[in-house]
Amino acid sequence: MSDVYVKGHFRKGKWIAAHYKTSPEKGNPYKNYSYPGNYNPYKREYAPGSRESYLYNNYEKERNNLNTFSNFSSNRTQHNGNVADRSSTFSRSPSYAEQKSAIDQALSKGKINEALALALDYLKNNPYDAGIYTIIAKIYVLLGDYDKAIQYYKHRINFGSNHRKIYHGIASCYSKLKLYREAITNYRTVIEKQVSVHADELHTDSLYNIGLSYIELNEPVQAINYISKLIPDGTDLGHAYCERGRAYLLSGETKLALADFEKAIKTVTTDFDVIYKIIKYLCFNKMFDYAEKILLFLERIRPDALETKLCRTILVHETEAANNEGYAGPVRSTPTIEEKKQLHEFSNRDICIHCGMSKKYSEGFHKYTCRK
Repeated sequence: MSDVYVKGHFRKGKWIAAHYKTSPEKGNPYKNYSYPGNYNPYKREYAPGSRESYLYNNYEKERNNLNTFSNFSSNRTQHNGNVADRSSTFSRSPSYAEQKSAIDQALSKGKINEALALALDYLKNNPYDAGIYTIIAKIYVLLGDYDKAIQYYKHRINFGSNHRKIYHGIASCYSKLKLYREAITNYRTVIEKQVSVHADELHTDSLYNIGLSYIELNEPVQAINYISKLIPDGTDLGHAYCERGRAYLLSGETKLALADFEKAIKTVTTDFDVIYKIIKYLCFNKMFDYAEKILLFLERIRPDALETKLCRTILVHETEAANNEGYAGPVRSTPTIEEKKQLHEFSNRDICIHCGMSKKYSEGFHKYTCRK
């Protein structure tokens, strides 16, 4: 049961003073389908939101201190050995805005577990508040628990939400779990639910990630199809050409791949992640001559950058691996002593054993480029 505040009103010519009335938790005291938790038979869904926030916002003018009242029970409170007043004041629980502010403060200080505890505590008292499910899902993403994040995102959808960001969040979690088919399904939902004629950021990002997912599934034709849709819009052309070139390499179209890599390098100005990825893709496909040319260009413009040194490390690592495997193709000459020293220097750091990329330095770059 819950107490609902009823403002003063006339009924059949008689004034009814403002009062509280008791209503069932899932009841509909005013036949108001927007009241959180009430079932709307026309939409066939429960109204989302926090009941406390709803009442506070709708009846604030009649009672400034809503949900703060005195409990005149027969129980007496002992304080310092003296009998206190019979009235013990109960203050209202924090509203959604207040709790969200507290959660944001905890996250800004890096206290992720504390933020999660605050969110879950709020959810216990406000199970019909749809927004809190999204917050909890995002916190679980920060904790790396993607299964839990997906679970809470889906709870959010059960409230009747068709928000594309929710599906985009679910797809991103599936990609982290390497469940690429499920990720593709949700990214397509994001695209299908777009209302505007013009592609927005969610639309283009979904196309890009569908292409990456098909590359991971070793389906280059589908990847090329989706990534090519980004190019007419002129959105993030450097990354689009780069990943389409990678898909062409998978399909055996070397000339088309090199053409796209060249376009990507000409397109980018300050985003050097594209150049780093191209060097790595060429190395992994044993195209060391092309990789060496691009790396020399990179060393001229950014000689002291950590990424440049890592690209040199990748090239050294892959060259040695190709020589050891007896690769018969055009392989770059044996690494010099200086390059081997550099490789040894980076091997002592927290780097990926497969590509030489520092995981701590650039997590996103490592995730989308490491072959493992």
